[in-house]
Amino acid sequence: LDVSHAMLACAELGMPLDEYVGLIAPHIAHLHLADASGSDREGQQIGDGQVNFALLARQLRKLAPDAGFIPEIWQGHVGGGQGFWTALERLEPVFGAAERADAGSTLRSKNRNANRRRSLRETRGPRSRTS
Repeated sequence: LDVSHAMLACAELGMPLDEYVGLIAPHIAHLHLADASGSDREGQQIGDGQVNFALLARQLRKLAPDAGFIPEIWQGHVGGGQGFWTALERLEPVFGAAERADAGSTLRSKNRNANRRRSLRETRGPRSRTS
Protein backbone atom coordinates (compact mmCIF):
# COMPACT_ATOMS: atom_id res chain seq x y z
CA LEU A 1 0.00 0.00 0.00
CA ASP A 2 1.33 3.41 -0.94
CA VAL A 3 -0.20 5.50 1.84
CA SER A 4 0.38 8.83 0.12
CA HIS A 5 -1.33 7.68 -3.09
CA ALA A 6 -4.16 6.08 -1.12
CA MET A 7 -4.69 9.36 0.75
CA LEU A 8 -4.85 11.29 -2.55
CA ALA A 9 -7.39 8.83 -3.98
CA CYS A 10 -9.48 8.93 -0.80
CA ALA A 11 -9.48 12.73 -0.83
CA GLU A 12 -10.63 12.73 -4.45
CA LEU A 13 -13.35 10.14 -3.76
CA GLY A 14 -14.46 11.60 -0.43
CA MET A 15 -13.63 8.36 1.38
CA PRO A 16 -11.88 8.31 4.77
CA LEU A 17 -8.42 6.69 4.57
CA ASP A 18 -9.16 4.45 7.56
CA GLU A 19 -12.21 3.05 5.76
CA TYR A 20 -10.10 2.28 2.68
CA VAL A 21 -7.36 0.68 4.78
CA GLY A 22 -9.99 -1.46 6.52
CA LEU A 23 -11.18 -2.75 3.14
CA ILE A 24 -7.78 -3.63 1.72
CA ALA A 25 -5.91 -4.60 4.92
CA PRO A 26 -6.05 -8.37 4.25
CA HIS A 27 -4.05 -7.73 1.06
CA ILE A 28 -1.38 -5.42 2.51
CA ALA A 29 2.08 -6.98 2.59
CA HIS A 30 4.26 -3.87 2.40
CA LEU A 31 3.78 -0.12 2.86
CA HIS A 32 5.34 2.96 1.34
CA LEU A 33 4.89 5.62 4.00
CA ALA A 34 4.63 9.31 3.17
CA ASP A 35 2.16 12.01 4.03
CA ALA A 36 -0.23 13.69 1.59
CA SER A 37 -2.63 16.61 1.41
CA GLY A 38 -5.67 17.16 -0.72
CA SER A 39 -5.80 15.30 -4.00
CA ASP A 40 -2.46 16.43 -5.44
CA ARG A 41 0.25 16.86 -2.77
CA GLU A 42 1.99 13.51 -2.39
CA GLY A 43 5.24 12.34 -0.85
CA GLN A 44 5.15 14.91 1.93
CA GLN A 45 7.21 14.52 5.07
CA ILE A 46 5.50 12.56 7.85
CA GLY A 47 3.37 14.97 9.87
CA ASP A 48 3.26 17.66 7.16
CA GLY A 49 0.07 16.39 5.52
CA GLN A 50 -3.32 14.99 6.45
CA VAL A 51 -2.60 11.29 7.14
CA ASN A 52 -3.45 10.30 10.71
CA PHE A 53 -0.45 8.05 11.32
CA ALA A 54 -1.51 7.18 14.89
CA LEU A 55 -4.81 5.79 13.60
CA LEU A 56 -3.04 4.09 10.68
CA ALA A 57 -0.56 2.41 13.06
CA ARG A 58 -3.38 1.08 15.26
CA GLN A 59 -5.25 -0.24 12.22
CA LEU A 60 -2.22 -1.91 10.71
CA ARG A 61 -1.16 -3.46 14.02
CA LYS A 62 -4.58 -5.09 14.18
CA LEU A 63 -5.38 -5.81 10.51
CA ALA A 64 -1.98 -6.25 8.80
CA PRO A 65 0.56 -6.96 11.55
CA ASP A 66 3.10 -8.60 9.22
CA ALA A 67 3.31 -5.70 6.78
CA GLY A 68 6.73 -4.13 6.46
CA PHE A 69 7.32 -0.52 5.45
CA ILE A 70 9.74 1.95 3.96
CA PRO A 71 9.50 5.75 4.07
CA GLU A 72 8.95 7.23 0.62
CA ILE A 73 9.47 10.95 1.09
CA TRP A 74 9.84 13.19 -1.97
CA GLN A 75 13.56 13.97 -2.31
CA GLY A 76 14.19 11.97 0.87
CA HIS A 77 17.51 10.76 -0.48
CA VAL A 78 18.99 14.28 -0.69
CA GLY A 79 21.58 15.24 1.92
CA GLY A 80 22.59 11.70 2.76
CA GLY A 81 18.99 10.53 3.13
CA GLN A 82 18.03 13.27 5.59
CA GLY A 83 14.36 13.17 4.57
CA PHE A 84 14.21 9.43 5.17
CA TRP A 85 15.89 9.75 8.57
CA THR A 86 13.46 12.51 9.55
CA ALA A 87 10.54 10.30 8.49
CA LEU A 88 11.83 7.40 10.57
CA GLU A 89 12.29 9.68 13.59
CA ARG A 90 8.70 10.88 13.24
CA LEU A 91 7.30 7.40 12.66
CA GLU A 92 9.12 5.72 15.54
CA PRO A 93 6.98 7.21 18.32
CA VAL A 94 3.83 6.12 16.47
CA PHE A 95 4.79 2.71 15.07
CA GLY A 96 7.57 2.01 17.58
CA ALA A 97 5.27 2.53 20.54
CA ALA A 98 2.87 0.04 18.98
CA GLU A 99 5.67 -2.50 18.61
CA ARG A 100 6.88 -2.05 22.18
CA ALA A 101 3.34 -2.45 23.49
CA ASP A 102 2.87 -5.74 21.66
CA ALA A 103 4.96 -8.33 23.50
CA GLY A 104 4.46 -10.90 20.75
CA SER A 105 5.25 -8.50 17.94
CA THR A 106 6.28 -9.84 14.59
CA LEU A 107 9.25 -7.48 14.45
CA ARG A 108 10.74 -8.81 17.67
CA SER A 109 10.10 -12.38 16.54
CA LYS A 110 11.85 -11.69 13.25
CA ASN A 111 14.78 -10.07 15.07
CA ARG A 112 15.08 -13.03 17.43
CA ASN A 113 15.01 -15.43 14.48
CA ALA A 114 17.64 -13.37 12.62
CA ASN A 115 19.86 -13.42 15.73
CA ARG A 116 19.45 -17.20 16.01
CA ARG A 117 20.41 -17.65 12.33
CA ARG A 118 23.42 -15.37 12.77
CA SER A 119 24.43 -17.36 15.85
CA LEU A 120 24.13 -20.62 13.94
CA ARG A 121 26.29 -19.26 11.09
CA GLU A 122 28.93 -18.09 13.55
CA THR A 123 28.91 -21.48 15.28
CA ARG A 124 29.17 -23.41 12.02
CA GLY A 125 31.87 -21.20 10.54
CA PRO A 126 32.30 -20.74 6.81
CA ARG A 127 30.62 -23.28 4.56
CA SER A 128 32.84 -25.48 2.48
CA ARG A 129 32.01 -25.91 -1.18
CA THR A 130 31.86 -29.37 -2.64
CA SER A 131 31.79 -30.19 -6.32
